[in-house]
Amino acid sequence: MTDIKFSIVMLAYNCEKFIGKCLDSLINQDYPERNYEILITDDGSKDSTGSICDEYASKYPFIHVTHTENHGTSYARNVSIPKCKGDYIIFCDSDDFVSPQYISVLTRALELHEDADMLVFRYVYELNNDKWPHCDVEGMKKSYWRKFSSEEMLMKVFGDISIGGYTWNKLTRREIVQSNPFNNDLSVHDDHWWTVKILNKYKDMNVYFSDYPLYCYVQHQNFGQSRVPGRIYTKDGMSWFVTCLEEELKFENLSQKAAEQLKGLVYYWSTQNMYRMGRLMSAEVRRKIKSYLRKYAFIYYFRSLQPLSWKLRALMRQIAIFLHIFKYK
Repeated sequence: MTDIKFSIVMLAYNCEKFIGKCLDSLINQDYPERNYEILITDDGSKDSTGSICDEYASKYPFIHVTHTENHGTSYARNVSIPKCKGDYIIFCDSDDFVSPQYISVLTRALELHEDADMLVFRYVYELNNDKWPHCDVEGMKKSYWRKFSSEEMLMKVFGDISIGGYTWNKLTRREIVQSNPFNNDLSVHDDHWWTVKILNKYKDMNVYFSDYPLYCYVQHQNFGQSRVPGRIYTKDGMSWFVTCLEEELKFENLSQKAAEQLKGLVYYWSTQNMYRMGRLMSAEVRRKIKSYLRKYAFIYYFRSLQPLSWKLRALMRQIAIFLHIFKYK
C-alpha cells in the first residue's frame, strides 16, 4: 500500500454545480501512485452536494466524507484536520480545481527539499479551455523552489495578491496544521488569520516558493457569499475582514514590519467598509472605522507593500467618504 503523503481538506456547502469538476481534477492526476487522501466536510448543504460527495466516496476509497450542520468554514476545516493521515496537509475549495500535475509537482518538490515545512505556489484565475502550462517534473531542479524565511513569506502574503493569505496554495506539515486549529469565531477570512498565525508563530520554518501555478481559483457570482450568513459584514455593519485583521494584530511576537502591514490592511479595508456601508453601520462601528482611517493612513500610503492600484482605489474611496458619497450593497 502506498504511504499517504498528502491530505487534501475540502469544505463543501451548496456547491452541487461545481464540486464534481473539483473532485475530478483531484482524481485525474498524472502521478502514478495514489499517495494522497481527500477529506470532505459537507457543511450542512441544502442541495445535492452531500449525496454527490457520498457517490464519489463510494467509488474512491481515498475520499472520506463527514456530514455536519452548517457552522461555517473554520468549523468545517477543524472537523477534518484531526483525521488527516498525510505527512502534509493542504486545503481546496469545492468550486475551484487543480492542475493534473498538482500531486507530481508537490511530490517532486518534497523529494528535492526534504526539510520543507511549507510549500507555496501561485494560482491562476482563469484557464483557456482548462489548459495548464506543462511542468517538466523529472527535470525539476532544487532552484525551481526558492527558500524564504517565515518573515519573508509573511511580507509576500501582505503584499503579493498572487500569493495572499489563502490556504489552498500552501502545503504545510501535518504536525503544524493539527496543532493550530482555525478560529471558529471568524466567519470569513479565517484562512488569512490562520496563515498569518502560522508564519508569525513558527519563525524558523523552512518555506519554499515556486512561480508555477497549480491551482485555479474560480469566482462564481453569488456563490461565495452563500456559504456563510453575513458573508461580508456583521449585522452592525462591520467588515468581517477588518474584524479578522483586528484579531491578527493581537498575535504575540509580531515584528514591527508585520504589524505595520496589518495596520495598512486595516486602513484599506476600512475605506471599503465605510464606502460601502456608510450610514448603514452602527454608531459604534462608525467611530471605530473612522479612528482606523485617521490612525493608519500614513502607514498605508507610505509603508504598505500593497500595489499602487490598491492604494489609488483606497484614496478614491477616502475622497468619496470625505464628500459623504457612499455606495450601498
